[in-house]
Parts: sequence; structure tokens; C-alpha cells
Amino acid sequence: MGETTGNSEHGGRVIWTREVDHDAIAKRRQNLGRYFGAPSAIALVAALIFGGFGAFLGVLILVGMFGLLVGGLVFFKNFNARMNHTIELVGDELVMGQRRVDLTRVEAWSTTASEEDWGVSNMALGGNPMAGNAITAQVSFRLAVFDDAGQRAAGPGGAPAYDVVTLAWPEMPPDHLQRLQATLEPHIDAPLVGSGELRG
Repeated sequence: MGETTGNSEHGGRVIWTREVDHDAIAKRRQNLGRYFGAPSAIALVAALIFGGFGAFLGVLILVGMFGLLVGGLVFFKNFNARMNHTIELVGDELVMGQRRVDLTRVEAWSTTASEEDWGVSNMALGGNPMAGNAITAQVSFRLAVFDDAGQRAAGPGGAPAYDVVTLAWPEMPPDHLQRLQATLEPHIDAPLVGSGELRG
């Protein structure tokens, strides 16, 4: 998907729609059943046959607790892959959910993609893409701050005051972030800078 034109709920238009990898989402669900659901069922049946009802209950408790952990991991990875799915242009503002960016105040902006190791990327149970690293893509904006008289407000040490607003997308690959950047560039009359330069 990427760049999109359409009506928005805020009266503007949708300029970007997040690309969702539905195949990866389905793959995680399939892997959950294949690598956890089926072996768990076999273990429960074996416990009942060879160990009786008491052993069955013990295995059931263990399987249930571990199932909550693994199932929750898969659920949140899939949920995150669909979060913050549109950006709308409403007048001079970018709108994503409850977050708004006044484009007339943008002095500079940056894009970054960070990767957080969940410590489960090598799990034999999950493997890739069921478990693994969480990639967070971010677009940050430095916005000029003005006082009630419309004059530029002063920050610490007399420097011009500014706010930083960040839009973020968990589980969004870097190439998707590059396409988002290309979509936003025509609408932002400010330089694109490195993340370390955003705060001056």
C-alpha cells in the first residue's frame, strides 16, 4: 500500500496507509498450532494414558501457563503489526489517531528504525516469524513553540523553545519506513535531519 488517497474521519484525507503483512500474521498463527498446539495435545493424551488423571492435570496446568505466554507473544506481535495504520492530512496538520502534528510549526524532522531483542528469536518453539525481534519505526518532528502573543517562546538558557512529537509503529520494517518518508516529504517544508540533530 503506502501512499493512499481517501476520505478521513477528521474531514481531511488519508495520505498513507500502513502495509500489513497478512501472510506473516497467518504464519505466526499456523506456527502456534503446529509447534505448540499439536505437541501439547499429544502430551496431554500421553499423560492421561500413562499417568492417570493426576498427571493429566499437572501437564494441563503447565501447558496452560506456557500457552498463555506463547499465545500472548504471538497475539501482541500480530496486534502491533496492524497498529497506527493511517496518517491523515487535515488542513495543515498530520493526524495519526489522537496525535497531531502542526506542519506550520515543523522546524526539522527525522526518521529512525530501532530493533529490540526480545530474547526469543532463537527459540526452537517459535523460530522466525513466530517470535523474534521487535522493530519500532519512528518519525519525529521538532515543533516551534510560540507564546500567547504569537512570539517565539524562549526555552532554557534563552534558546528558542520547541516541542518534539514522535509517531511510532511497532513491527514496521525499515523499507516500509522509507516509503512512509517519501510520502511525507512533499507535505513538510523543513529539513530532514539525523535523529541526533533533531534537538538542536
